Amino acid sequence: MSTLTVELKLDSIELSGSDKERSIYFVLASTNAVNPQSLAVSHLPDSGNLTLGENQTEYDFAPAGDSEGGLFLLSTQLPANNMLNVRIWVMESHVLLKDIGKILSGIGNFVETDVEKSGLVQAIGGVSPVVLTGITSASDGLSKLGDALAQTGDKQIGFISMDQSFESVSFPLNCTQTMMSGGGKLSWTWLCVANAPTVPVQAATASSI
Repeated sequence: MSTLTVELKLDSIELSGSDKERSIYFVLASTNAVNPQSLAVSHLPDSGNLTLGENQTEYDFAPAGDSEGGLFLLSTQLPANNMLNVRIWVMESHVLLKDIGKILSGIGNFVETDVEKSGLVQAIGGVSPVVLTGITSASDGLSKLGDALAQTGDKQIGFISMDQSFESVSFPLNCTQTMMSGGGKLSWTWLCVANAPTVPVQAATASSI
């Protein structure tokens, strides 16, 4: 296993226009470098949903000139193959300022109904992050999570794969990608933070907004 630890921050979000106020949140899922048969899942921002006003299409978590900015997503040690699998769903809550615990618990309820087939032995609870264990593979866990999100009643604005190989990269690594739905785009940055002992994935526990 590599001793390199990397950090992921969300820099900005740009969505298609809307004439109404929107309550936005993100669901982040990442594989664990220590235990590949587990999946760390977080609701972000951890302090509450992001509110976009009428006709507001952009939000900068890292304004120009703010080198310490960005919404912290995760920090993890790289596995031996130097590859991380990270997925993010952009969701619009049908209720403004929806309770974080209810969001995660609701997702967990849908995952739990398929627990025998999916092998997920720990349903998502009301604490962020949570860990889904006993999955047969990362792709299986991500697929089940995506299916569960589709059943929450909230609108799935879009989905982005942040999968990244760190074989030959220089830091900071800046990325921008359009959502598969075409509903907007995200910009994020990978940082090298340390050469550290083995640690599990640590997902966001506080919002930097």
